[in-house]
Amino acid sequence: MKNPTDNPVARSLETIPATGRRRFIVVSSEDVEEMRHIVLEDVLQKHGRKILCWDHPVSQDVRRVAGRIISQNGLGYIEGQRRGTDAQDQDSKPWNIIVIDDEADVDAFTLSGRVILISTGILPVTRDEAGLAALLAHEISHGALRHPEESLSCLMFIYPFRCFLRLLRRDTRFLELVRLSLEAPHSRMLESEADMYALRLLRGAGYEGAALPRFLADLAETDKESDSYKIPAFLRSHPPLWKRIKDLEARLSSDHTLIGALSHVR
Repeated sequence: MKNPTDNPVARSLETIPATGRRRFIVVSSEDVEEMRHIVLEDVLQKHGRKILCWDHPVSQDVRRVAGRIISQNGLGYIEGQRRGTDAQDQDSKPWNIIVIDDEADVDAFTLSGRVILISTGILPVTRDEAGLAALLAHEISHGALRHPEESLSCLMFIYPFRCFLRLLRRDTRFLELVRLSLEAPHSRMLESEADMYALRLLRGAGYEGAALPRFLADLAETDKESDSYKIPAFLRSHPPLWKRIKDLEARLSSDHTLIGALSHVR
């Protein structure tokens, strides 16, 4: 009788311990570490001198808050920061928090290999440390849950279909519509999952969970002024901000331990 693990598809199915969701993912932990170096080189080439140095005050603030969330939740350490000496910490994974000096770009995103990019344009929206922690907790959630690698795995199924459509019809607008309709639902699900997990990370680091819906409400005012606000909801990579806020508030109402900071944070 064959072992189920001999099936490559079966080997690629896993349950996320933090959420209990089953998913298909073909990118191994070893692959992630190799991709990490490629991603960092690509970021350096693309953004170059716009990257703020580690000792820049803005970069220091962002990395300090991110380091608090990551270390207090046992997720690893910020590369370049001082690490602990216990055995568990020595085996933990490094994270890169990169701040891009671009006031016009109101954005933050997570790449494969626990690499997070934050544009300075989004920092005024965070208002204070709690808002910054909310933004970072969401992005750290993507990295901790390996969402970038999961998205790459899903492309294995979508890409052949897109190639087939390209042979049938060369209309780039039609192809883009098909791409969005296939990829957007999964992307929206990942965003919602990251929101909920971010509440746990905020609690674990001693921050208020309510800071996340508050930050999203402020972001919604900025989003109204962008072109992305005009895109139909079913084609957007993120759920509507009002829905994310409503879901988070409902979660906070059902679990009061997520609202305030913990008194026993390490």
